[in-house]
Amino acid sequence: EKVPVICLGLNNQVQSSIHSLIEMAGGQLVADANEAKIVLYFEANHDIGNLLGKVASLIDPSWPAVVYKRVFLLSANFSSNNTANILTCFEDIAEMLHPGSFVYGNEGKEWVNFVA
Repeated sequence: EKVPVICLGLNNQVQSSIHSLIEMAGGQLVADANEAKIVLYFEANHDIGNLLGKVASLIDPSWPAVVYKRVFLLSANFSSNNTANILTCFEDIAEMLHPGSFVYGNEGKEWVNFVA
């Protein structure tokens, strides 16, 4: 079953650079955070510390993903020209979307559950 996901950047606008990876990992892209079971914040070349300091003020507590504690921050030096980067990013997204089914060990390093 596809998981409704919205991927946002630091301007709280849809971030489309990893949409294909989200879809391949089993996500169904939605355009409204109120329809998403998962909110994924991603900004290329930003580490988790940088994202943590900025995302807190962007989150709406009424979003279903916030209520169910499914807001994730992905820190990846994503480059569509780097196969290893793409694979790691794909694995991280699969682990977020399907916890328990995939465990690659990057939680806390490359991604975190923001609301946990």
